[in-house]
Amino acid sequence: MNKAAWIGLVAGTILAGGSAGAVEPSVVVLEPQHNLQGDVDQVLSDVRARVGSALDEGGWAVVPDDVSAGCAGPVPGGATDASRLSGTAEACLTQAAVGVRIDASAMGYALRLVLVAADGTVVADQEASCDFCTEGEMVDKWSELTGGVGAPSPELVAAANAAVEPVEPVEPVGPVEPVEPVEPEEPASTFSAGDIPWWVWVGGAASLGAIGAGIPLIVMDGDITCDGGPVEACPDIYDTDAIGYSLLAVGVAGLGAVGVGLYFALSDDEAPPSADGSGEGAGGVEEPAIAILPGLGGFVVRGVFDL
Repeated sequence: MNKAAWIGLVAGTILAGGSAGAVEPSVVVLEPQHNLQGDVDQVLSDVRARVGSALDEGGWAVVPDDVSAGCAGPVPGGATDASRLSGTAEACLTQAAVGVRIDASAMGYALRLVLVAADGTVVADQEASCDFCTEGEMVDKWSELTGGVGAPSPELVAAANAAVEPVEPVEPVGPVEPVEPVEPEEPASTFSAGDIPWWVWVGGAASLGAIGAGIPLIVMDGDITCDGGPVEACPDIYDTDAIGYSLLAVGVAGLGAVGVGLYFALSDDEAPPSADGSGEGAGGVEEPAIAILPGLGGFVVRGVFDL
């Protein structure tokens, strides 16, 4: 576990202890310094477990081995050095650090335990011997040796409590009222009669005039030319259907052309200009310009088309 995770664990432990009363000073146990031979990992792990258990019973908050590995690695030749132990306590954000040493010989084992506060004060320096002991008996000896450390001093307890910052209660936040969505207002139309091109008025009037003239000519086709006289006295009849239908067709076509032209004219006015003002549409393609103008006998469509 890295140092940031250990900081969170220590803070959580301190706050949890503070809620129940006095805070136990935290302590980290370094890996033992030894001269044991062979595969001794399990023996060393058991030694640290016995030391940690005895300290815990004495009123210390022992940092777990897997957590302390991130800030208290092995210290070859200096596991019981006071300055190195105080530095380790500062690095691990604890009130103290413990170093243990095992010197094996043909006569047995010499054991030493040193507990140093973060400020460099030597809290305990315990030594013991285990003559003609087995490894198991040597491991058990550490419980007795560590038990002589005793409870933490009032100064360390005060330091542990001083590290706890009171947490102010957070006032509950009331329910948040939902905000009604604001519908965007559609822009008011600015269209007026002045926006209609002049040729629309001319073309529309001419088309309506052609329709108005063509319908009567169609209706009067076949009637006699004399008003009120007998048919025998007025043999001539009107033959106006051809010109009537022609005018009607021209008028209808003219109205259609005017409508299409008006649509394109208004579309060109509403189209947004390009960024460079060239009149080109999206993608740089020039949009065709179309104009429908009244002409002799009809309308003229002018423009450029891509076929």
